[in-house]
Amino acid sequence: MDKIQKNLRQGLQIKQTVLIDAFAGLTKMANSIWKTLEKKRQVLFLGEGIAHAIAQITASQLQRVTLSLKPKIGCLSLPPFWDRGTMEEMISSSVEAHIQEGDLFVVFAIQGREPYLIKAIQKAKAHKGHTLIISGQSH
Repeated sequence: MDKIQKNLRQGLQIKQTVLIDAFAGLTKMANSIWKTLEKKRQVLFLGEGIAHAIAQITASQLQRVTLSLKPKIGCLSLPPFWDRGTMEEMISSSVEAHIQEGDLFVVFAIQGREPYLIKAIQKAKAHKGHTLIISGQSH
């Protein structure tokens, strides 16, 4: 019984730490998205690996709750079994085609060090878009 209670306490402590650490990032993301939508600019999401599902769900839910603003919200699709070089080229060209000055490019990343993510972020910045990276690693 003591071992179970100890494991439960540790699990709750981990969840509390994750929530506290994540809150600052979520607040920044919400503020950035709101400012972008207020200016009638686009918000474009991209997720790396399993974070792609999070990006899709976030884009879909955001579209639903901000419908009165007539938002421009999108999510870049990643093909499931493409090689890294092709993916890098495809993502870069999608960002180049969709991001304009003042748009927000939100990236959900496990580590955020994939070459195709870095190149996509560079492309967004080159088009004077704003970028926000939500990552499992400190940058």
